[in-house]
Amino acid sequence: FESDRGSAEARTLCAVIANNPLNRHADIDFGRASLDGGVLAIYLSTHRGTIGRLLLLLSLATGQLELDRRFRKAAVRTLTIEGGGGPIMVSVDGEIMRFTPPVEFSQHRLGLTMLIPAPPEGS
Repeated sequence: FESDRGSAEARTLCAVIANNPLNRHADIDFGRASLDGGVLAIYLSTHRGTIGRLLLLLSLATGQLELDRRFRKAAVRTLTIEGGGGPIMVSVDGEIMRFTPPVEFSQHRLGLTMLIPAPPEGS
């Protein structure tokens, strides 16, 4: 992995790239404080063994990656995954995708336009 904050080597069962860091609140699944902050959140699994894999699946299913101590976490503006000998699978904002390395990720601050419905009358 190479990013604007440096480089590191890692072997992982799962790498998750998210549009801004996920919330640390146990009652909010997959929530974020911001979608347009211009930051990529990187989560690398360090889960090992059968129970570790089950806990990994639980964290992924509930979106509680910020609360799971078995994930190495970082916030970066750019990321390049160099990868080993072939295609890799990466969860990009919840969608599992297959890439041939090197794979480059970046995000533009305020680059997301959203339509939000008006609140119901009388609210």
